[in-house]
Amino acid sequence: MAGKRSGFCAAEQLYADGAAGRFVKQEVFLTSYGDEVNITMHISQLTKRLALFNSVQRIKFGIWCLWPMINDFEIKKFLDKINGDGTCSHLAEELKAIWSGNFSPERLHLLCTYLEDIDWDQDEIDEDDESASQGAMDFLGGMSSLVHGYLDDSIEYIANCAELIINRISYLIDFGRLDDSALGAELKKQMVTLSLINKKEDFSLSLENRL
Repeated sequence: MAGKRSGFCAAEQLYADGAAGRFVKQEVFLTSYGDEVNITMHISQLTKRLALFNSVQRIKFGIWCLWPMINDFEIKKFLDKINGDGTCSHLAEELKAIWSGNFSPERLHLLCTYLEDIDWDQDEIDEDDESASQGAMDFLGGMSSLVHGYLDDSIEYIANCAELIINRISYLIDFGRLDDSALGAELKKQMVTLSLINKKEDFSLSLENRL
């Protein structure tokens, strides 16, 4: 992404970025084991299942999807560096509050404003920070999708949260930092989590145990 990062709470741009990203161009991911993982089909199935959920269940699923990214060390380090110490801690607390049901539309609008103020010039990023910068853009994009998914009652924005963590995993696999099996494992975990939420068994879900 060239130029300055901006407007991550501009909903139309956000979803366009997510939907037109790697997995539209690369609909089928072929692992080194020869297994095919069809991302487009997965997101389509996931979106249909999300249609059965209420808005609170959807936002909870979105948080569950994004949680590994807030605990990604290089993303945390990068965001704290470009936006000040405590940035990721603050965002993690916001996600925990929403997860616990302690939120309102007003609070989500304030979170959106906070996200919009996090900005950096991609052209000035050191090569060593490219992975962190990409991860931070995916994470902030997911946060904005999460907010708009609830405020706009949009299934597609919540599905975008699932796609963005898939993007991150694929990126790390491409650079040899994760095994190929991590992608298939994530897709399975997403479907299991949807089933737990659908059966109202999400009490068994824990962000602390989310891998």
